[in-house]
Amino acid sequence: MKAIFAISLAILSLFCNAQNLIADKLYDQGVVAYTNMDFVLADSLFTLSAEMQPNMDIYYNLALVKLKLGNQCESCKYLDLAGEYGDTKAGEMYEKHCFKKDSVEYDNHSYYCLYRRHVCDETILFSFFFKRASIGSDSVVILNMDSALTNEDYLSKSFEIEKYIDTVVLTAETQPEFPGGEYALMEFLGRNIKYPQYARENGIQGTVVIQYIVQPDGKITNVEVLRGIGGGCDEEAIRVVSIMPNWAPGKQYGKPVRVEFTLPIRFILQD
Repeated sequence: MKAIFAISLAILSLFCNAQNLIADKLYDQGVVAYTNMDFVLADSLFTLSAEMQPNMDIYYNLALVKLKLGNQCESCKYLDLAGEYGDTKAGEMYEKHCFKKDSVEYDNHSYYCLYRRHVCDETILFSFFFKRASIGSDSVVILNMDSALTNEDYLSKSFEIEKYIDTVVLTAETQPEFPGGEYALMEFLGRNIKYPQYARENGIQGTVVIQYIVQPDGKITNVEVLRGIGGGCDEEAIRVVSIMPNWAPGKQYGKPVRVEFTLPIRFILQD
């Protein structure tokens, strides 16, 4: 039985290698077709290659050829996919070419909104800000979810934003602080983090990025993983952040406010 299983794995490996070779050949032929300005052929070859071996290079090239063929929406789709695979240039192009950006200043002039409207659908992404009176970056504000609100409400200058502010700010005048400061935070993490056995045995290491909210009373809530590495490290990072003592809260104009905070936690195997 074990021999049959081993043979099956070997056959599967050979099949995958052959498929990858075919995908590479199709990709190379697509590059030649693109260079020769045969964009229809290049589109066909790149598409076949992507079906066999999806990666950021093939998606980026598909985005370029779709643009040459006048299909901006398909181009945006593949730029987005390339960006998800880690192509930073594709991600920048996606933001630049696939969104129209504008802003709204509300009638009370204390708040404004920056928004991005996707060129191919009705998707609108909003960011709301409170103008700081002092020098520095404006504070981001998060609104309470209200299903009755529409895009037209957000885009109206007469939108009464104060009624919907949740008071979470991403840039407080005084940032939250772990009791004792950054050094004490590092000591706390070092004492309490237990390296997951599975991650240790499988050589998993890296940085887990945790996001949470420091409440006005200093309590830590809404703990979640922004970027993980797996192997049990994500869960361990959440556990340790969740047992942290109350922080000194962030303040806006001298008053404690809810502040969204991001904390990178490194898991490093020691030799």
